[in-house]
Amino acid sequence: MDKGISNRIFEVKIQQKWTGLEGKPRTVEVLAYYDGELISTRPACEIGTKQESLMVRILPAKHIPKGDKINVIARDQETREILYETEKDALVTFEEEDF
Repeated sequence: MDKGISNRIFEVKIQQKWTGLEGKPRTVEVLAYYDGELISTRPACEIGTKQESLMVRILPAKHIPKGDKINVIARDQETREILYETEKDALVTFEEEDF
């Protein structure tokens, strides 16, 4: 995800930040938003001491023009605390798909 998002399914790598022995495993969910609307599935996994990867899927019913911003948020599933937030460019136009 360094440069942006170019596929409806993209990988997000998450590493738990530890401060001494206070760190504890968390269940983290990753969400993608466009124009304030949730546009992704909600994958979640428990993050402990090692890096974990989550595959995030942008829903097919969403149209996103190339160059627009997609907000990606990682948050604690239990407390809803936002652990990480970033804005990525859509590197391609995501056309709305009918299913």
